[in-house]
Amino acid sequence: MSDRVAVLKDGRLVQIDTPERLYDRPCDAFVASFIGEATMLDVTRAGDDAVRLGDTVLRTAHPLPRGEKLLLAVQTEKLVIDGENRHANANRLSCRVTEVLYQGESLRVFAALADGTAISLRQPGSHDARQRIPAPGASMTVALDPQDTIVVSARFLSTPVHGWFPSSRIKCKLQRMKQ
Repeated sequence: MSDRVAVLKDGRLVQIDTPERLYDRPCDAFVASFIGEATMLDVTRAGDDAVRLGDTVLRTAHPLPRGEKLLLAVQTEKLVIDGENRHANANRLSCRVTEVLYQGESLRVFAALADGTAISLRQPGSHDARQRIPAPGASMTVALDPQDTIVVSARFLSTPVHGWFPSSRIKCKLQRMKQ
């Protein structure tokens, strides 16, 4: 991979940066959905360093983008199962496991928030990690560090990818944003 990567949309430069910054600090929803595996969730501003996802306030360590339409880019490997509140300053989301998909080196855990919103997380495929994953139907809490809480502007994205959803054949669900 290169030390600099340019992301273009419709022939226009959207962001040029290091691979790490493209992934960890995307400039908008298009870049966040283009790079890596992320579920894009509608959120509302709840202060200078926080957003609201339903009834849950999530803190971020990064400046919030301008604009009213914001999305939380939840990257699958940044969510961790929060056993025994090991992550003291992390944001927490309660959810119900809907499916666990074995993928060799990792396990993809699909879950639903209280309002039915689908999220997923990726866990290592080790025996120890498998033991921490609740069975489908069980409740769990996941943690998201404020450093990993990525909020982007919804601009440039007319059909956001809202993540991968469980089914017998994995598919990507597209949902049109209301303008």
